[in-house]
Amino acid sequence: MKKIISLLLVLIMTFSLALPASAAMADGKKVPIIVLRGDGTDIYDKTGEKIVWPVSLGDEEGDKDKLIDSIIDVIFPHLVTGLLTGNYDGYYEAFYQAVLPLFDEALLDGSGNPIDGTQIDPSAQATNAERRRYNTIGWGGEPDRFNMGEYTFYYDWRLSPYDTAEKLDSYIADVMRVTGSDEVNLVGLCLGGTPVLAYLDMYLDKLAAGTKPYIKNVMFDTTVAFGCDVFTDAFRGKIDLDSNGMQRFLDQYMDPDEASFDGLGDMAVMVNELVFTTYELLRETTVTDQVFGSAEEFYAVIAGGLVPKLAIASYGTFPGYWGSIKPEYYEEARDYVFGKPGDEMYEEYKVMIEKMDKFHKEVSSQMFNIIDECKANGTHFGTVAKYGYQHYPFIESQNKLADGLISLESATAGATCSLVGETLTDAYIAERIEKGYGDFISADKQVDLSTSYFAPTDTVWVIKNAIHDDFAVEKRLVENFCWGKNETVATLKDKTVYERFMLFTLTPDEYDSDVQNADDYLVPLVDDNKDETLWDDTDVGQESTIWTKLAALLRWLTAMLKFILRITAENPGPAPV
Repeated sequence: MKKIISLLLVLIMTFSLALPASAAMADGKKVPIIVLRGDGTDIYDKTGEKIVWPVSLGDEEGDKDKLIDSIIDVIFPHLVTGLLTGNYDGYYEAFYQAVLPLFDEALLDGSGNPIDGTQIDPSAQATNAERRRYNTIGWGGEPDRFNMGEYTFYYDWRLSPYDTAEKLDSYIADVMRVTGSDEVNLVGLCLGGTPVLAYLDMYLDKLAAGTKPYIKNVMFDTTVAFGCDVFTDAFRGKIDLDSNGMQRFLDQYMDPDEASFDGLGDMAVMVNELVFTTYELLRETTVTDQVFGSAEEFYAVIAGGLVPKLAIASYGTFPGYWGSIKPEYYEEARDYVFGKPGDEMYEEYKVMIEKMDKFHKEVSSQMFNIIDECKANGTHFGTVAKYGYQHYPFIESQNKLADGLISLESATAGATCSLVGETLTDAYIAERIEKGYGDFISADKQVDLSTSYFAPTDTVWVIKNAIHDDFAVEKRLVENFCWGKNETVATLKDKTVYERFMLFTLTPDEYDSDVQNADDYLVPLVDDNKDETLWDDTDVGQESTIWTKLAALLRWLTAMLKFILRITAENPGPAPV
């Protein structure tokens, strides 16, 4: 018997050594994590020396003022004519011609291709090429695992997600070859989720042709793949203004005690304080409600022609962004910006629109069928979403819970959420609890995750008071998901499992990119901390009294006096004679 056992052991060891390296990498930590970020990669001209996106308002002193003066000189007469006659066509065209030079070098042509050789940052292209050649396992200090960021696939985010998916396919093949792994993980951050979806559609075609499954996990991290309210609303002309939304926006981004303009020192603090207190005074005297009410009516008149013009002059020629339009509103948005077949703008961008339509028809409208089929072939899916930051205060969706760019409802693929400053109704919560979904209700009673597409598999995580583009907050969570820790549990103590609902405890003033291990500041969202917000809602929407008006007036006078004294100190006037 011992001889038989010995023989079996020899055979097993011999067989295991004969296996390819990929088969030995069953450990989830030894599967490469390929990350697709959003639109953070700069766009350069064909020489690779000049940045054409983000746009620059000028490098020389006074360039910005000259540009603003020029725009005002061109636009204002047409706006006055529109107000007097009711015909804003001249205004639309003048605005378009004034804005176009800011973006024209980065725009795409009518086929959705770069104009005059524009390209992503050459250093990013070099990184792509380098990582195709190297096995990065252990580069993060741990010899037995891959980490996020080591295989970041840089791509031209302006292009159709299908164009990116084709390039991603060869990148994945090279990473699998150099690492010896027969599997990869995909992480789509923000806009990066749309090419990941396009790739999954291609992946299913490969599986149908006989390719062995090789995508282990897919994480959608605060992605626009399930819809982005900002572009969905803006590309449909759904402009809305609300004084409460603006107040929260100022509370959140313009702390009157902090400088927000680099290099201006205490002057920036005073400008911030003056802006903040001026708005507060207007709100207390109800002027903002009057202004915003009339402004909303005004925008309703002018947006019909202005938004399509602005879209064509900027983001509207980027199929990558069209991939973030909610499927149910895509055709409305497309027709709003480009018109119908036969219209001049539609015909100019006809080939690009065909690419947009293809993604809408085959991916956006079928995204959950695609994910379901990938699940059936062994791929695990998860998503991370955030809220607690005011949405852009000029869109129809501004009062939805959001991370500053994407609503929580969209990022979670269907969670039921209250509006900002409200909670789900007691009757709704009682009904969900009765049906067994009480654990999916957040402590602040604003979110029901049980209706999220991802909830049944318990792979959806939500972080309160975390901003959209700070991915360091959830980096370790995403890594653990890719490493095989795919479930939420009620503890954070070992940093390998995470609560369904969490709170990021650092405020914007306390946190910056230099903070190490940002997720050390994640705690479970519970009754004791559920009411923590980044703005003061106690006075938003509340009735003003003589005392609140007086207090606002005194704060404004103080800010104005400090500002005037600061200006006069720098400009004392002519010397006495």
